Amino acid sequence: MNSKKVKYSSRVQSHAPNRDSKKFFFPTWKSALVGLLLLPLSTYWVMRMEIMSGNVGGGGSAFGGAHYSTCLSLFFNVIFIIVLLVGLNYIWQRLFSKAFLDKNEILTIYILLSMSTAVAGTDMLQILIPMLPHPFWFATQENEWANLFFRSLPPWLIVSNKSALTGFYEGESTFYTIAHIKAWIIPIISWSFFLMILLLIMFCTNIIIKRQWIEREK
Repeated sequence: MNSKKVKYSSRVQSHAPNRDSKKFFFPTWKSALVGLLLLPLSTYWVMRMEIMSGNVGGGGSAFGGAHYSTCLSLFFNVIFIIVLLVGLNYIWQRLFSKAFLDKNEILTIYILLSMSTAVAGTDMLQILIPMLPHPFWFATQENEWANLFFRSLPPWLIVSNKSALTGFYEGESTFYTIAHIKAWIIPIISWSFFLMILLLIMFCTNIIIKRQWIEREK
C-alpha cells in the first residue's frame, strides 16, 4: 500500500510544474517598441485585404474565408511577420554575436500583433464602426426607429449627429474636420476603453487556464 502511495506521489510530482525554475517576464522596451512599430503595418495589411479585396469593398469572393483571414486561426499575417522577424534576428545574431530579441520578447510581439489583428478584423472593428451611426442615418418615419429604440441607445456609445454622417456614407469628405471629430470622439473613446477591458479579461482568462492546458495536458 505504501509503495502505491509513493508511486502515485512521484507521478504527481513529475507532472507538476517546477515553479522555482520559472521567472515572471516583464515586457522590455525593445519588444514594446518593435511591436508598436509593426502594429500599423499588420493592421493595414489585414484591413486592406478584408475590406478592399473582399465583398465589403467589392471584387472577389469570400467563400471559405478566402478574404476574411481573421475568421481563421492562426492569423497568417502575424505568423509571416514573426517568421520574418526570427530570420532577421538570426542574421543580427550572426553579425553581432548576440540576438537582438530573445524568445520572450518575440512572444510579446506575437501577442501584440495577434490581439491587434483580432480587433481590426472583420468580426470586430469592421462591423462595430458602421453600426455606431447606422440607426440614425437609416431611420425613417416608416420604420419608426426613433420611437422604438432610440431612447435605449446611450449617446456616448453612438454617433447621432446626422449632418456629420453625410461624408461617412456619401464620401467626398474626410474624417479630419472639427465637426466630424466632435461627433465621433466620445464614442471612439468609450468603445476603445470597453475593448481594452474586454481584451484584458480574455488575456487574464488565458493565464488562468494556461498551466492546466499547456503544461499539464499539452
